[in-house]
Amino acid sequence: MNNHKTSKLLRLRFIFSTLLVISMVMFPIHSYAQKKRQLTFNVDMKNKNTDFNVQLRGDFGPLSWYEGIKMLDPDKDGVYTVSFDFETPEGIEFLNYKYTLNGDDWEAGENRKITLKSNENTFKDTFRYAEKSENPFKKFIGEWTLKDDNWEYVDENLTKRSIKIKDHHTVCKEINTKNSILLIVDTGASHGSAFWSYDSDKKEINTLSSFSGNRTSVGNGTIDKNGNVASKVFFQGITDGRYRIYTYKWVSEDEYVLKSIEYDKNHKPTGISYGASFVKINK
Repeated sequence: MNNHKTSKLLRLRFIFSTLLVISMVMFPIHSYAQKKRQLTFNVDMKNKNTDFNVQLRGDFGPLSWYEGIKMLDPDKDGVYTVSFDFETPEGIEFLNYKYTLNGDDWEAGENRKITLKSNENTFKDTFRYAEKSENPFKKFIGEWTLKDDNWEYVDENLTKRSIKIKDHHTVCKEINTKNSILLIVDTGASHGSAFWSYDSDKKEINTLSSFSGNRTSVGNGTIDKNGNVASKVFFQGITDGRYRIYTYKWVSEDEYVLKSIEYDKNHKPTGISYGASFVKINK
């Protein structure tokens, strides 16, 4: 009887040991040796007379790409500094970081990088100021209405018509960024909006619009140095390849001319178009 119990106990121990080995193989416990050190970052803002809000952001805690660590310039020499304890997980070779100015103005260029395996703990940089550019759509910012209430169009029967639209009102304004604009349109009979953004790499604009009657569109085009816009636009529900070319050409700082010309899938004008002159409402 005792031999039976001993044999059973040995079998249970063997099974337990086997399961333990299997679990360690399938679900290994990772142990990262960490090296604790103090890192110090200095950045020269090239200006001794301004009290900047400078922050450091980066890959690993206590750094973060979403919330920066504030840097200080106690001796007012224009060089901002911060020091903090940092633990380097084994297997991590680099730390990416970058400086920000006044909250959300990132310095220019690629992320900075340091080698964590080196013994260097103090880093000195010079802030890379990003070139400030004006909104390419700045001439459109403001409120606009039809010149003399005139609106002209050529309908599907290729008949040219002129009508009066009273109290047309378009508001153009920036929203959060300096490379976009929102156009809010009220014609009285219909309402809509359009959003333009500028791709500085491709040197082109992207457009979206939505008007009453489920009339939405998407397009892209160009804007020249004088603020003239040309955009190729495709509308919801048009499945035969037709599209429109919209142009906005400036007559003066307070007036531009809008034209919309329809093209078929072979890039030939269909004859359908509309357009008008818009003048700024000076308040």
